[in-house]
Amino acid sequence: MALGTLGNMRHQVTIEEPQELTGDTGEPIRTWKSVATAWAAIDAAGGRENVGGEQLLASGGRRIWIRRIPGLALSVQHRIVCGSQIFEINDVRDVQQRGAMWDISATEAV
Repeated sequence: MALGTLGNMRHQVTIEEPQELTGDTGEPIRTWKSVATAWAAIDAAGGRENVGGEQLLASGGRRIWIRRIPGLALSVQHRIVCGSQIFEINDVRDVQQRGAMWDISATEAV
């Protein structure tokens, strides 16, 4: 948990939630709305490669630590954006069950 200390929280991230809109012809369109910004510690936690269609798709596992944001029920429905990187949330854990910090397991699609 050492990466979750204040000195390591040097990445400013945006937390986004999905919004479902309807296009001109009635088709569903998913967009993303920013709901919070925070400082985070981000660490590599492994990765994998998959074949999607006829392309090799790489994804990198990450652990992200963020101080809990009051009023936000962070879940796998949200995503985290850091610069040009987008992280899909796989799991959110309350560090030591204290309600002060989230330990997030996430995947970055490359």
